[in-house]
Amino acid sequence: MSKGFSSFTPESSASEDLKPMLNGTFNPGFFHYLQNLYRAKTGYNLVLSDVNGSIQMGLPDCDKFPCMRTCRECRERIVSEALRTGKVCVDACHEGYILWGLPFSVDGVIRGGLIVIGGEQDLHQENNRFKAACRELYRLMHEHQLLSDSHDIHESNFQDVHRFVFRNQFNELSEKLGEYGTPFIRCLKNAEFEEAEKHFEKIRDAFRNNADLPLDLIRGLVGDLVFQARQQFIGAGMDAYACSSEAGTLIESISKARTSQQIEAILEGFLKRFVLLSKQKSKDPDDHLIEKATTYLEKHIRDELTRESVAKAVGISPSHFSRLIREKKGRTFTDLLNQYRIERACSLLVRSSHSLAQIASETGFCDQSYFSKVFRRYKDVTPAKYRETHIL
Repeated sequence: MSKGFSSFTPESSASEDLKPMLNGTFNPGFFHYLQNLYRAKTGYNLVLSDVNGSIQMGLPDCDKFPCMRTCRECRERIVSEALRTGKVCVDACHEGYILWGLPFSVDGVIRGGLIVIGGEQDLHQENNRFKAACRELYRLMHEHQLLSDSHDIHESNFQDVHRFVFRNQFNELSEKLGEYGTPFIRCLKNAEFEEAEKHFEKIRDAFRNNADLPLDLIRGLVGDLVFQARQQFIGAGMDAYACSSEAGTLIESISKARTSQQIEAILEGFLKRFVLLSKQKSKDPDDHLIEKATTYLEKHIRDELTRESVAKAVGISPSHFSRLIREKKGRTFTDLLNQYRIERACSLLVRSSHSLAQIASETGFCDQSYFSKVFRRYKDVTPAKYRETHIL
């Protein structure tokens, strides 16, 4: 039972007891009213935390209470992650106990979180009860107007309101990808395809073993792997334009993936595409000049670049440079430069929260208006629309 409220019942409360706030703080009577409703429906106890995760009211269903600092940090993560995703967020403390909760908002201000510390360490044993408990928490807070504006799930969609956090699992997967990804990309780059395949199998198994992680996290990790490969291939002297184009195609596919099976298919495509790039590495002297030029473009994309300045950096005349671009790329210098800038902009739109003005500046456009005009010419949509439809 919660501290100091054992005799309280909803029927005995005065009207003021059912107001969320009382004298500038969360109303104990209202909290206990919510707690009784929730316990009657689910069998679980609610606790009230502040935005920093410190318990203010209630006792958890946990035999380790009072909790350590790591437990407070876990509750704080649940509140912040739930604010970001708009769902009941589920995490595990350092002891492996399952917690879930939502931030509560009064008068448009986030006041803290309503958290459940379930006491279980294995959700498979109580899966249906757990899902029902998540739905009930959302429903209870929805009915009493305690949800923030980010929680806008319609009542008919209450079946899917929870999201697992489990940062330890994410960190372990991230470490494995770092361990397997570096030699995988190195072998691809050096055309050691049999060894690359062995490392790829480890990467694929790591993703398969963590398929229950939220899909946006999986997308982000696969995207990191693609961009790492792109950078190393360009650094090894491969066609920067081709590498960027292949990476962009893969990132676009990743952003549209909706299942772990689709992610795995994209990984297979990643292997095939970069094997092909490795096999196509050219030894033509003119190709090396083009690679040197495109690498220079990559590094100085935000600068004011001209045909003359890039030709000088490569060590050839502007007219020779123009001829090479037309022969090898089938386009003008201006078109090539714009293509690089737009591809970089696409990456920033998908993988950052930078404003359009910031992205215009970081990709070398003189202002946002001109950036939007050029972007639409190459992508047939505005930058804002592209971000909306391709966000990871």
